[in-house]
Amino acid sequence: AASDVYKRQMCLSFLFFPFQNIGRKNWLFANSVSGAKASANLYSIIETAKAHKLNPEQYLTNIYRKLPNADTIEDIEKLLPWNFKPG
Repeated sequence: AASDVYKRQMCLSFLFFPFQNIGRKNWLFANSVSGAKASANLYSIIETAKAHKLNPEQYLTNIYRKLPNADTIEDIEKLLPWNFKPG
């Protein structure tokens, strides 16, 4: 349903956009707008993981393995840094 799509997008936005202003100078050297956005997204994920006392490398490895199998909103919400349980 449309509301599930909206909830999924909101969950993912919390993953990708909480620290947009950090590293702004570094993004000036991106070769494209999409490259700058990709860098910002990855940096935001890393900073969010650190803010929740997670090891960023382990967190990224786990969510990249689990995200393709996340079929429901609940599955995605479990991957958010404040809900994440390694393993």
